[in-house]
Amino acid sequence: MTPAFDTALASWLTQAQNIVTTRYQGPFTPPPLSLEPGRRYIRVVRDTGDRRSAHCFIDTTTGDVLKADSWKKPAPSPRGNIFTDQPGVDEYGALTYR
Repeated sequence: MTPAFDTALASWLTQAQNIVTTRYQGPFTPPPLSLEPGRRYIRVVRDTGDRRSAHCFIDTTTGDVLKADSWKKPAPSPRGNIFTDQPGVDEYGALTYR
């Protein structure tokens, strides 16, 4: 990963966390998002305290935001990109359409 990728990823994560925080409905604290790097994809994890789920995946080669197909696997079509102002996520994960 390059410094430009790292900067874009940090900015994207802040933006995604802000979306989760502002849209979260409930009496509890909004769940934090964290990153778990892999060989090709970065898993974005949403931790509610009693449960962890894959919020979405980031492709490290292109910066594409991908919907989580499962805990270990992203869906094939991109929903956004970390290098644009369209984060491609909402409070539940990657958008279902682009």
